[in-house]
Amino acid sequence: MGDILNFGKKRTAKEAVIFYFVYLVAIMIAGAIGGFIAAVITGAEENASEVGFRGGAVMAVILAAVLGWLILKEKRLTKDLPSVVTVVIAIFLSMFAGGIGAMLPLAYLTTKDAAGSKPQSDPMDSPPAPPTETPPEAPTDNPQN
Repeated sequence: MGDILNFGKKRTAKEAVIFYFVYLVAIMIAGAIGGFIAAVITGAEENASEVGFRGGAVMAVILAAVLGWLILKEKRLTKDLPSVVTVVIAIFLSMFAGGIGAMLPLAYLTTKDAAGSKPQSDPMDSPPAPPTETPPEAPTDNPQN
């Protein structure tokens, strides 16, 4: 849990779910604060909840973009088109579904290997090692006496 701020880490499925919920709560808190600030700045007394909701929605988009960029940057995936598209999808989802939608593709992105890293493989999948013993020498036609 201590590496939740390590955006370059390849996470397991369980760690990605934890990442999803931690940052979903962070987006909700930031959205509430952003919505409150927007309502105070505009002086909205009658429609404060509407202004607050819009301010929170804007914060969700901003945080989805920032989190996506941090993940891409730390994993060195800024030139990997599928990963960049995943972040763009997260940003679009944040516009329509808030943090709930935005965090799904971002949590998935945390399960990918960093660029240039060797994927971890199962030792059971590796080919058998070549024999280390040398074969016995074949008998020669000239016996030594």
